[in-house]
Amino acid sequence: MDGWTRFIFMNLSEAQLGLFDVQMKGSSGLVEVYQSKKGTPLAELDFLVSARSLVEKVGDEIPWLIEDLIPKGAIVMLGGESTAGKSSMAKEFCLRLLNGDEEVLGKKLNPMFKSILYVSSEDGEYPTGIVIKNQIKAVAGFEVASLDALHLIFDTHKINVKISAALNAMPVDLIVIDSMGDFLSGNMNQTNTVRSDLDFYSKIINRYPNTSVLFVHHTGKGKEANLPSKNNFLGSQGIEAKMRVVMELKKGKEDLRSLHIVKSNYSSDPKISDPIFMRMTQFQTYELSEPFELRSEKKKDDRIEKIAIAKQLKGQGLTLNEISNEMTSRGYADCGKSAIGNWLKQ
Repeated sequence: MDGWTRFIFMNLSEAQLGLFDVQMKGSSGLVEVYQSKKGTPLAELDFLVSARSLVEKVGDEIPWLIEDLIPKGAIVMLGGESTAGKSSMAKEFCLRLLNGDEEVLGKKLNPMFKSILYVSSEDGEYPTGIVIKNQIKAVAGFEVASLDALHLIFDTHKINVKISAALNAMPVDLIVIDSMGDFLSGNMNQTNTVRSDLDFYSKIINRYPNTSVLFVHHTGKGKEANLPSKNNFLGSQGIEAKMRVVMELKKGKEDLRSLHIVKSNYSSDPKISDPIFMRMTQFQTYELSEPFELRSEKKKDDRIEKIAIAKQLKGQGLTLNEISNEMTSRGYADCGKSAIGNWLKQ
């Protein structure tokens, strides 16, 4: 079609569709269109945003909900091994924001609404209530009435619909998704699938620029002793790529913990990668501590275990590619098809 330009759009309204010569409309909402009809006023193309309007409404730097950790209007991730205390840390962030504290872990807080939405798929109502009840004992001057602004969702059926309904009813500073793996509809090792699932949250921050999204996630099996890295987490590289900040919580001896910013798109501070050394208190909150030696990078040799699992999956009729995906989803590292092929010959 000479002189025509092809575009692909999602979920255009009927009014917007009227601006185009529609060539195909699928049941998924995907619309293939060609350039707008001649004479269509530019003002009617409401999906266009001028750079001038952006420059006029933004400040001189990225605003932070929690300094260096959670930018406003961004998707971030807090990950770590089991029992590191990721969920406890996420809940303490919430309580400090609601309480009007000036900082947490030495980082300044800047809430606008003092309202938070917390989606919990791993811990139910009773254990969540116990944790919060313990934590508020460590938050000086905490008013129990502030908990009215911490809104929790435990029934995650049709969660996107519920989150959208909640946001239509109230503004929030932060949405916590705990834990990420339960909200990915397909194979978390497939980049296209992951990015499609996370697109819902991208639309949220575009619509609500003062709302941030924090995902709580797990590191892979056998990576507990690895040095902090954005590559330690379960799933495809597409997860990390979607995040503007990635934090890894590491366990030290006994109650010692360290928080590492392993990715930050919005900070040029060379000290951003310096660990935050902490101690977990009896109330499942965190207080700053003196620096301590991180655990050894020496890895446990789980090769024999991986060979046994690979052979078991092969016996179930899985292909090398399927075995690789399954073992990676279970948290095992270095499970490529060639490696698995060699294991199966042994």
